Amino acid sequence: MHITAPARTEIIKRLLTSLAAILAVSAIFGLKAREWEQHAAAEQVKAEKIAAAQLEAGS
Repeated sequence: MHITAPARTEIIKRLLTSLAAILAVSAIFGLKAREWEQHAAAEQVKAEKIAAAQLEAGS
């Protein structure tokens, strides 16, 4: 089966659009993952400070 030039162009456009969408979603998930990691690290620091304060108060 022979693919005509206009059909080939449409297929390539569709592939590039799909690739762009995949890259955009991947970038968003990457940014959100980094945000969640930073939030978890901040919560860990907060928990450590609370634990240290409780130790001092109990001593």
